[in-house]
Amino acid sequence: MKIGVLICDRVLPELRVKHGDYPEMYETLFTGCEVKLVFYSALERQLPTSATECDAYLCGGSRFGVNDEAPWIDELEQFVRQLYHQHIPMVGICFGHQLIAKALGGRVARASSGWGVGVHTAKVLAYRGWMQPELSHVSLVVSHQDQVVE
Repeated sequence: MKIGVLICDRVLPELRVKHGDYPEMYETLFTGCEVKLVFYSALERQLPTSATECDAYLCGGSRFGVNDEAPWIDELEQFVRQLYHQHIPMVGICFGHQLIAKALGGRVARASSGWGVGVHTAKVLAYRGWMQPELSHVSLVVSHQDQVVE
């Protein structure tokens, strides 16, 4: 399987020395998986020339907000709509999740409670066989101020 990874940010230079940049982090995350990762810097307006270049796409986090006025965000939204209309699978994490919602007619707004920072625990409502190990709850580190409201 060929997965297109849409990069929407860069790790700060002082942290990149020790931790690498997002492509290296994704490579580590997918070590041992039978997938080929292809990286596109959406931030630098480098998107696939065709939605069918990859079997599926992953759009990750960003320090930017989906409502920021930036040409690269508008172009990425258009690409998300193209993926949707061509029935090409896509996963959005954090910024990517918000971008998918906005591109497909949803609404993203600042949380009235302000920043959400820390560990959030969610209950697993429906177990699927690919979810290994089987857990009743999952805890993730969060840092966001925007949320999908519609």
